[in-house]
Amino acid sequence: MRAITEQECRTCGCRGQRGRLSGPERLLTLPEAADLTSFAVDTIRRAIRTTDPHSFPPPLLAKRAGSGGKFLILQSELTRWMHDLPDA
Repeated sequence: MRAITEQECRTCGCRGQRGRLSGPERLLTLPEAADLTSFAVDTIRRAIRTTDPHSFPPPLLAKRAGSGGKFLILQSELTRWMHDLPDA
């Protein structure tokens, strides 16, 4: 994974945290991740299922809650994923 520059942090809105949170790490559901990123839930789901780093959307790491449960995404992983999105 490449290093994230200060300029990228300013443009993504993470206020220089670069995916780090103060306190416990938050787990996000698909709808919460979609709300935070302005992407559709289906786009977030496609990112979770893809393995090709050159695809759009790029891969997003997530875990399932229980057997057959909902996807859960670490907020820091969602921030990393946003930094990895290609420029428009």
